[in-house]
Order: sequence, then C-alpha cells, then structure tokens
Amino acid sequence: KSNRKRARNSVIQPSTIGISVDHTFSIENDVLKLDFSSLTNSLYQITNKKTGMTTSLKVDLRFYSGYVGNNQGGQNQASGAYIFRPLEKTAWSFPTVLTRIMKGQHVQEVHQQFDTWATLVTRLYNSSSSSENRNSEVVEFEWTVGPIPLTGQTGHEVIINYETDLNNQGVCYTDSNGRQFIERVLNYRPTWKFQNTEPVAGNYNPINSAIYIRDSKRDVQATILVDRAEGGTSLRDGQIEVMLHRRLGVD
Repeated sequence: KSNRKRARNSVIQPSTIGISVDHTFSIENDVLKLDFSSLTNSLYQITNKKTGMTTSLKVDLRFYSGYVGNNQGGQNQASGAYIFRPLEKTAWSFPTVLTRIMKGQHVQEVHQQFDTWATLVTRLYNSSSSSENRNSEVVEFEWTVGPIPLTGQTGHEVIINYETDLNNQGVCYTDSNGRQFIERVLNYRPTWKFQNTEPVAGNYNPINSAIYIRDSKRDVQATILVDRAEGGTSLRDGQIEVMLHRRLGVD
C-alpha cells in the first residue's frame, strides 16, 4: 500500500541542478530560505527572511522495527494491527539518501530518495504564483511510502522525523479533534502516577490537525500541520515525529 500527499501546484519547466560535494545548496522564496548540506544531502537550517531568524531544522524519514511476540501476555504482545510496540527505543535511519533539486516558475523542490519505496519532497511555493500569499510562508513536505518490504515477521513502522534546536522541556501540544490544543508532557499523566513501560508508544498521541512544540525563552514555535489523522509525539527536546505507514508480519 502506498500513501501520497499531493501538492496543489505542479512544477513548471523545472531545471535540475548538480550538487557540489563540498558546498551547501538552498531553495528559497520571498519569505523562507532552506539550507541543505551537500555532504549529508539533508536539510539543516531554515531562515525567516522577514524576521531574520534562523533555526536548525533537519527532516528525514526513519523507521522502527516492530516487536515480534506471540500475544500471550503483556511482554509477549506483538506490534501489529491494533498495537504499536516498536522493538527499539530509537528509530532507524535509512542508510542512503539520493537528492536532486528542481526549480521552476512556481515551485522549488528538493527530492530525497531514502529507498526504492520511501521518498520525501521538500517544497517552497513562490509567493507570486500563489493565490494566497500564505502558501509562501510554510514549507510543504510530501512523502511517499510503500509498498513497505517485509523481512521475516519484523516489518517496518515508518515515521517522518523533525529535529530543531528548540528547548520545549519535554512538552508538546496536539489538537483535540481540530479544536483546542492539549498539553502532552513526556512520560506523564495529569491524573495518576504514570510508570511508562513503553517509552515510545506510551508517549504517542492522536493528531487530527496539528502538533507543535514551543521554546518559551526564545518565543519560538514549530508547528506541523497534517492532512490526515496520524499519531505523533516529541520524545526529545526540539524533536517531533509523526507516524506515516506501517507493515507488520504478526497479528
């Protein structure tokens, strides 16, 4: 199964630009500039050209390996159709990323291929090409995942990972069915003493519209808007991850 996020505008007369091994490269519009490292082929910082503020930002696809169990008791519960129970506490990175840049009249894009079945497009709209200038004030990430390969029974649980330099002190906020936002504190529940035996899944929360983290001292906020219901969390300061797609060999 493949899931795809589609852009509203297409690239017109794109040009492909070669990447030098020892330089950075960037895409930008009137509002934002995104800088990529040619050594890692990854985004590493974002600049708001209106305010002059620059903050680190790394975005990539990663995956958890699903826990393989026999579903006979708590510790033998497998990660499957109704249970998210990853084998490790940290998601795996893909070993190789291929990147190309495309710049057109209306859109600038960086295409990253993490595997034959996992790609990510980072997109900026030019303000002059948009009927609403708000489109130029956001960065769009379009992922395509699937069909996910199945190795034995382990499977893959694929996330998109956002890394910033914000200090959110273990707190993130998720929307309540598109209305108010709910404070989510890492490894904490407001109404009882919480002992978390599942450090990843125990901190995941539903997202219908958005998830954000905030650095109160710097007065900076990073918000991720989703186009479908997904699950997400902030497991480390400055980090947001959103579950994209899963394929497991058990249950």
